[in-house]
Order: sequence, then structure tokens, then C-alpha cells
Amino acid sequence: DMIARDTYTADLVGSVVQIGADYVEGAPGTHSFVLSEDPAKQVSALMMAQEEGDLTDMALSALTEGFSQMSGAALNVISDQAGVSVKVADFQAVLHENPGEITLPEGNFVRIRYNITTDGKESFLDEILDMSVSRALVGGGEVG
Repeated sequence: DMIARDTYTADLVGSVVQIGADYVEGAPGTHSFVLSEDPAKQVSALMMAQEEGDLTDMALSALTEGFSQMSGAALNVISDQAGVSVKVADFQAVLHENPGEITLPEGNFVRIRYNITTDGKESFLDEILDMSVSRALVGGGEVG
């Protein structure tokens, strides 16, 4: 979906975790993932082979590492599509009690929503891409 900041944040309820990084080469903007707190707890617990608990610094670090590795493959696709090397700074996971505090691109951006079910509860994982990178993915247009 192409979506605006206000529309996106109005749809979020409760605490969310954002794992994001700025592009540092080949494209302006950011690349991030957003998920609600409960699935973030479950994913981090699985990654650390521990019981589910609070989102500690260690849990957020595990999420950072996992999503950083996952996004590496996506960045390779972006680089191939755009014909330019695209790199991001280190990812960082942040727990936001207020969803309105998350960092989003200016103007409209692309949200790719993955619906997930954990312990019988419906939730989501959103991938957020700046428009410049999204254009390169779908049309081979310029990134930077």
C-alpha cells in the first residue's frame, strides 16, 4: 500500500517495536519494520531460546540482529533492480509506547503488510520503504 504517516499511525494500537535504519549509500531515506509488542516478545524469545518475557535491551538487540540479516537479502534485490549499490546503517530496534512516535518517511511511503498469527492472535509485521526505493523496485527507476 502507498500510505501517509497520519493514516498509518492512526491504524496502530498499543505499543509497537520499530526496527529501522537509514540508507547511507545509493538511496535517500529509511528502511524499517514495525510490529506490535506481543509478537516482538515472541520472536525475540525464540531467537534467544528463552521463555517469553519483557522486551529488554537484550531482546531488542536480538530483534535488531534478526531483522538486519533478513533485510540483507532485500537490499541485494534493491541493488540489482536499481543497478546501484544500496547500503544501510546499522539497524536499531526501539519500543514505542506511543505509535505516533515511530520514525516514518516524509510524505507518502510504501507499507508492505505481512499478516501473522501467534498463539491464535492475529497481528502484523509491516515493512516500510521510502518512495524512491519503492520506485526502483517496481520499475527499475532511479534510487538516489
